[in-house]
Amino acid sequence: MSIYKQNESFYNQPIRLTEEQKKDPIQVIDDFFDAFELASSREQIADWLQCALASDNVQFAEPLQRDRIILFAEKIEELMEAALIINSRKKRK
Repeated sequence: MSIYKQNESFYNQPIRLTEEQKKDPIQVIDDFFDAFELASSREQIADWLQCALASDNVQFAEPLQRDRIILFAEKIEELMEAALIINSRKKRK
């Protein structure tokens, strides 16, 4: 069983963010886009999908598992796009 499932209450909350980042989560978005452009992030997701879906990795052996990783990747991309818009609007103010 996954460590994330064994400790769901712990992993269902921010664990990487510092107290300062929790108070100002927009700064995390700023930091992300300072480190990675949207295009390179999309490329990274595509590489992950290629690795997960085109290899003999048993974690993605079943069609439902492959479908879930595709959905997850699409949702991460939407999240990045939304964050980019929020970040761009913030910088214009």
